Amino acid sequence: MTVEHTRTGFEAHKAPTTAELIERLSRFEGPPELFLANLLAVQCHIASAEAGAILRVAPEGKAEVLAVHPALAQGSTAPMWLAQAAASVARTMETAQTVTQPVHEPDELYGQPARRHLVMIPLARSGGIGGAAAFILEAGTRGELAAGQDRLELSTSLLSLYEMRLALQRRGADLRRMRVSLEALSAVNGSDRFAAAAMAMCNEVASRWQCDCVSLGFLAGRYVKLKAMSHTEKLSRKMKLVQTIEAAMEECLDQDLEVLYPPASQAAYISRATGELATRHGPAAVASVPLRREAKVVAVLTAQRPAENVFTTEEMESLRLTCDLCTPRLVDLHEHDRWVGARAAASAREALAAGLGPKHTWLKLAAVLAMVVLAALIFGKGEYRADAPFALEATLQQRLPAPFDGYLMQVYVDPGDNVVGSKADEPSWLLEAADVQDWAGLLAEIRAQAAAGEPSAGKHIWALLGEEARQAIAAAEGAEPNDQAKAAIIRQLNDLLRSEACYDSAAWQGFKLGQRQTELLADLKKGTPKGGHLVELNRSLLATAFPQRIAAGPTVLATLDTAELRLQLAAAQADRTGRLTEAAAAMRDGKTAQAQIAQAAAEEVAARIRLLEYQIEKARIVSKISGLVVTGDLRRQVGAPVKMGDVLFEVAPVDRLRAELAVPDNQIADVQLAVAEAVEKDTKVVGELATAAYPEQRIPFQVERVNPMAEVVDQQNVFKVRAHLGETYPWMRPGMEGVAKISLGRRSYGWLLTHKVVNWARMKLWL
Repeated sequence: MTVEHTRTGFEAHKAPTTAELIERLSRFEGPPELFLANLLAVQCHIASAEAGAILRVAPEGKAEVLAVHPALAQGSTAPMWLAQAAASVARTMETAQTVTQPVHEPDELYGQPARRHLVMIPLARSGGIGGAAAFILEAGTRGELAAGQDRLELSTSLLSLYEMRLALQRRGADLRRMRVSLEALSAVNGSDRFAAAAMAMCNEVASRWQCDCVSLGFLAGRYVKLKAMSHTEKLSRKMKLVQTIEAAMEECLDQDLEVLYPPASQAAYISRATGELATRHGPAAVASVPLRREAKVVAVLTAQRPAENVFTTEEMESLRLTCDLCTPRLVDLHEHDRWVGARAAASAREALAAGLGPKHTWLKLAAVLAMVVLAALIFGKGEYRADAPFALEATLQQRLPAPFDGYLMQVYVDPGDNVVGSKADEPSWLLEAADVQDWAGLLAEIRAQAAAGEPSAGKHIWALLGEEARQAIAAAEGAEPNDQAKAAIIRQLNDLLRSEACYDSAAWQGFKLGQRQTELLADLKKGTPKGGHLVELNRSLLATAFPQRIAAGPTVLATLDTAELRLQLAAAQADRTGRLTEAAAAMRDGKTAQAQIAQAAAEEVAARIRLLEYQIEKARIVSKISGLVVTGDLRRQVGAPVKMGDVLFEVAPVDRLRAELAVPDNQIADVQLAVAEAVEKDTKVVGELATAAYPEQRIPFQVERVNPMAEVVDQQNVFKVRAHLGETYPWMRPGMEGVAKISLGRRSYGWLLTHKVVNWARMKLWL
């Protein structure tokens, strides 16, 4: 290719100048392939390049050659520089900078500077780098190479200018099509009746697209009915032309595609009826365009013009735009420009067709399901339950206060520990027949240990028992003894509990003793534990030796310091002895009055002694009921003073619990109504609850009582409802919380879902 030859697209009688070449390229309006060839020719001319090429990277990652100058011969092998450029195009586009590479010839000597260089220039586009231009330059010096590179970089901007011209041309074509479509729409909008608007539409299309005949047909039932024809006032459906046009329109409507005749190559539509229209009433070029509303074809526009004037792609785009703009107006006029009966019949037909037709299956299924759900909400009934938080509490709970002013000496339990309560007002550690849980096992174990050679608790007890108890044990022979034998054995065992000889270090060796037992044993070695303390020690040792046979005695939770009380007791006893001596001396001397005064003083001191002994005995804090220590973490307060009446511990039985529900005030009326109905029917209001610790465990309950007074809990008015638990479990503890559901009868599902919102609206709107 040469610059002055016609193959470049420029015709000239003499070689044009560089400025003329650039000017012609800046005004070039030919196809892109020819422009790229001319651009390479001009660039090679102004930079004295041997050859040039424009390349880009294809989507699959391979280099693609768009144009080459001079053009390669058909079937020839690409030159070495072009292969080198193809290998470098990706890197050039990535760096977006001009790259210069030497090109060595096979006949050049090793180390000799290259005479030819490959210049790779990135081609910028609006979205980034679109490709690269490659040129082969022969330069003797670096200055010549740089000068050629500058010319090539400057001339590359011609490609961007060409793209801008193409974009402006496309935009101008779009604007022209828009203007034509808007003018047609204006003509249609100028009419208020359907017939006039349809005629205006046909005439406008015939005028704008140089058509001989333009027809407009609307769907009527299952067929298309011709409504208007350009330049024709009256139509007769008996005319063969009208029937042929309607057949072509139905062909377009059935396929929901634009149908052209003559058809395009490899057309995906059928044009038999359209071809019949073109040949019988032509020859003519025919185009049918479907008019859609809400993605449904409602009408068809068919245009006919001379056969040599075939509809182009640009004309079809403009015609399609015109139809899309005019369709809403035409359809509205077609639907409303009829008498009331026709409109009502059409609406009813559309509704029935939509409901019974094959379309919108999922929508119809959803509607059926919605009706089923609505019927279920109205007629179906479910369990109405009032939700309320609850807390477990013990039905019986004992508070253990300090019996007198003093100091906390020892604490033996922590919150959560199980304690054994005394069976009477005054705690007793003496055995009863019911305290032996396994008579046969206890007696058999005592005999077995007595027969063994090693020291043991059973052997030591056997040695201390009397003959009556031994005979009763021997008579049992592994079975449970009778009541008389039980009484004899219990009597002998209680005598042992009162005796200091009950404890033997060798017999109880190996048993793990508690803190309280250790302290009592220490007192025993000092000779101080007497009376109840000695019995307590021996009973605890007996329960330790036979844990599954004999129940433990009452648990001592804590003790108060009795040193001061014991000193007062000793002083009082000495005072009483002195008073009694004084009274005896006065009686001996015949001083009756003084003797009576001394006797009264002695009785007063005796009363104080009994009070001190009572207080010393009460220094052992013992619960009257068995259960769980709920409160009383006092181990860190050992030695601290306590006042009489201060609550030290709270004990509650874990096997007798109830629930206290906090029912919101907006549901208490329903609960009270259900309770009243249950009282009339002699039944109970029931429900279920679940704790936060075990949410999977449902516990039944019955409502016992409703507190008539409201309370404020967490800034909400609630009514306390007491419930009796139908089941209890070992893991249940006082203070556990959760959610309770009170069954209040059966109501419709719709009411269950909406009653809260309805009540809220009534309160807010005062309905």
